[in-house]
Amino acid sequence: MPRHCSHWWHAPVHAAAAVTVIFAAISNTRQPPPTAPPDAITALRHAGFHVAAAVLQISPATIFPDRTAGGNCPTTLFVFPDGESVGNFSDDQLFRLHSIPLHLLLSDLRKLPRGSRLPTLLPGKTVLLSTGTSAGAGAFAIGGASITQPDLFVNAFLVIHGVSAVFTPATTSALPLPSPPEASARWSQVVRQLGSKGYVSFAVGLSAVVNRVATAAAMVEEVTIFAPAGGGFDFAAGWPANKVESLIKRHVAVGRYDYRELVAMGVGEGLLTLAENWELRITHGDGIGEVVINGVMVAEPKLYVGNAVIIHGIAQPFGIDQMITV
Repeated sequence: MPRHCSHWWHAPVHAAAAVTVIFAAISNTRQPPPTAPPDAITALRHAGFHVAAAVLQISPATIFPDRTAGGNCPTTLFVFPDGESVGNFSDDQLFRLHSIPLHLLLSDLRKLPRGSRLPTLLPGKTVLLSTGTSAGAGAFAIGGASITQPDLFVNAFLVIHGVSAVFTPATTSALPLPSPPEASARWSQVVRQLGSKGYVSFAVGLSAVVNRVATAAAMVEEVTIFAPAGGGFDFAAGWPANKVESLIKRHVAVGRYDYRELVAMGVGEGLLTLAENWELRITHGDGIGEVVINGVMVAEPKLYVGNAVIIHGIAQPFGIDQMITV
């Protein structure tokens, strides 16, 4: 039976941790910390996650280090039981390890290939997606912990799931060679932008192989990403990571192409991509404002514009038939 809200301090380890986090936040922040959704705090307390509720209420910047008051950075938070051991992590590191910079419902998480490594808000740390042994929602595992209370709280920018234990970070031995720090930061920003603008399906796929794609992109100076809208990448659910990587790379062109440059290109002109033996071609253009690439309309130009990356939204993935049969 869940403890009442007034008894959350009965968890001795995390009660002290919460006080430390809160004191540090008050001491180091001149302006008041950003506010958290009251409904999220209430949901956590009712579910028995009293320490997480206390930290979210009094020091939300601990969990959302990049969030500002009124901000809309998408985040998925995994909360663990009050009495769990924190291991070798400091208090703020622990909560950031359990925060992913994407808006991921349980249904979104299930679409990721097993064995995928998700980036967290703790720099250099990822968590491994796996499948548990029991039936139901608890069979789905992340960071070695079962998801015991999926979709505990959901709004436009925040998802909270309850998990059975503190995450164990993925080991680094199986990861591809790291990309330069500036490239890693750039691609983390790309994933966040895609998630915040509603391109969750593609963002989920990209997040699963982001290190590999960032490493490949680091070999060129600039790239253009063509992101399929809506659930355009749902058909790749459960595919191996190397196959997802290949599909993502087919949507990343070498070079930074502003929409005006695409409009000005002639029919038949090609764009090299990060994928081997795969080229994009302009298949229709009226020279005024409409561009079709490989038979797919560029539906939302300049979705995101950065120094070395530009993203255009497209109506559907390129070459769906070829992708499914790869």
